[in-house]
Amino acid sequence: MRRIESFAAWICRKFLRAEIEWIVAVLTAVLAGRRRDMPIRDEFRQKHPHYRQFVVDPNPPQTAPPPPRPVTPTLDWRKLRAGYEAKQDRPLLPVKRRSCESHV
Repeated sequence: MRRIESFAAWICRKFLRAEIEWIVAVLTAVLAGRRRDMPIRDEFRQKHPHYRQFVVDPNPPQTAPPPPRPVTPTLDWRKLRAGYEAKQDRPLLPVKRRSCESHV
């Protein structure tokens, strides 16, 4: 409260009575919500900026199930290997696994 009293004393020293009455009128309009160009600082919003910030999904909810996906044929690894060997003219080499210590 001491800071507010100091601020009020500073206003009284710097401004004339008519100017102080105008300041009071403007502050009253701000507190009444008639001045949207001067928002009041909200301490709770500063401490918790994301509290209950709900966002509405712009897409409406689905009313029908989505269309079924096309069924992919199952692949046989033997046929894939034979096709690779025929195309590349060399056998497919096995994967060389690393030891567990190198993954650290």
